[in-house]
Amino acid sequence: MAFDLYDGKNWKMTKPYELRKIFGDRPPIYTRMSLEVKKDLSPKRELVQTFYIEKEQSNLVFSSPYAEEVYFPSTYLMADTYGGLRSPVELVEGLTYTVVSNVPEFNKKDLQSLAEPLYISDQDYKKILSDDDFSKALNKIYKLDTHTNSFSEKLKKNMSNINIFTENYFQLPNNISKGIIQLAEEITKKSTNQFDKAMDIQNFLQNNFKYNLEIPEFPEDAETVNYFLFKQKEGYCEHFATSMVVMLRSIGIPTRLVTGFSPGTYNQITAYHEIKSSDAHAWVEVYFPKRGWVTFDPTPGYVVNLSQKKNEGNVLALYYLSKIYDFLKQYIPESIINFAKISLENTINAFILIFSYISKFIFALDIKSMFIIIIISSFILLLGIFINFKIKTKKQLDEKQNKLKNLFESKLRLEIVNIQENFINDLEKIGYKYENYYTFNEYLQTILLKNTQLESNFNDFISKTYFLRYGESNLSEKDLENYKKESKLLLEKIIELSTSLK
Repeated sequence: MAFDLYDGKNWKMTKPYELRKIFGDRPPIYTRMSLEVKKDLSPKRELVQTFYIEKEQSNLVFSSPYAEEVYFPSTYLMADTYGGLRSPVELVEGLTYTVVSNVPEFNKKDLQSLAEPLYISDQDYKKILSDDDFSKALNKIYKLDTHTNSFSEKLKKNMSNINIFTENYFQLPNNISKGIIQLAEEITKKSTNQFDKAMDIQNFLQNNFKYNLEIPEFPEDAETVNYFLFKQKEGYCEHFATSMVVMLRSIGIPTRLVTGFSPGTYNQITAYHEIKSSDAHAWVEVYFPKRGWVTFDPTPGYVVNLSQKKNEGNVLALYYLSKIYDFLKQYIPESIINFAKISLENTINAFILIFSYISKFIFALDIKSMFIIIIISSFILLLGIFINFKIKTKKQLDEKQNKLKNLFESKLRLEIVNIQENFINDLEKIGYKYENYYTFNEYLQTILLKNTQLESNFNDFISKTYFLRYGESNLSEKDLENYKKESKLLLEKIIELSTSLK
């Protein structure tokens, strides 16, 4: 929630009930909050947040600026003039909803490079055009009568860079002390741009004041900022944020106070932020022309990153990576470990980013498109499995053929072939003619018809020949020698039988 009206004790909204209804027949409800700041030129990144309500809340819909789409169980939401969203009912325990935001990313150098603007309220700008009452218009925002002459002289140098802005973001209570204005001037006197002035005041508060939740109540008649800065000098986030807003407004910089929650505590197992009432916080937003509202936090112990970190993905994985890092840095130079750690984290984040984009694309599809994609994907998957099977089968077959080829072409196996051929030649010499169309088995079967008593010898020899020639086992010199002996003995028996028959 953003507040623009400060009465010296409390913050309020100038237009608390000016709410715009945003309707949606079905989720998501397109809030398009970034349209409220059409002149905001800052680059933005998409942030998806899902909120799980553990305890009943008011009707304020938690979100990061600028909410674009809200998946919420309602047909409408309400938007206030400060960028906040409201539900038509209270947020009940167990409610879950998702917000898609376009979060601006600011660059320090870019903000420092902007020329220091001179602000005129939108209402007074119209008057100036008619009656040229320029000093009155400046006095409404800058309270010239309470500033030093040096500050007024500095204003005159910025006359060429006039910006029109809503007057309520410069509003100060009537009892604001001159001491606050002079302190703000003194702190920022060396800075020449709006960003550095904001940082000067933020650093001043962080470095010179103490954060303390147990402070006594301020006196009833005391103006809060004056008492905090010059008497109490300690307090909690509201005191720090209010003081920064008042000091920046006193030197003519449009500022507002914002309340909400800090990120809470990471649950390393679930990768969720657990946010409690104790995480409630207040901070500051400063407006920059054509850039929008930029966050600053003067409370000690709180740091604002202008370019905020993207979703961290698997926090549990990163948690264990940090444990490994702590262990390794005891033995390995830290520079090497840092390089490896950054490389590994970048790889993990790249995979998470790719997966998130794929998921976003899939869930954005309608049923028909998703069904078609599933069918096509299934076909491609099955085709891939089939092609892979064919390639794998061919590879296995080729490997087997190569193995057999190597076996068949080995030196000892060629010797088997020579012995077999010599055996056939010797048989031809004694009258057993060999035809080219015969297999070795068929040739020996023709011889067996005339030497039936050698059937067992023939069968053993044929089996041995085929085993040694075509078997997948490796041959040895001993196998070759035994085969020579067997072929010689069988030949001698055939010759002996053939001689006796004659």
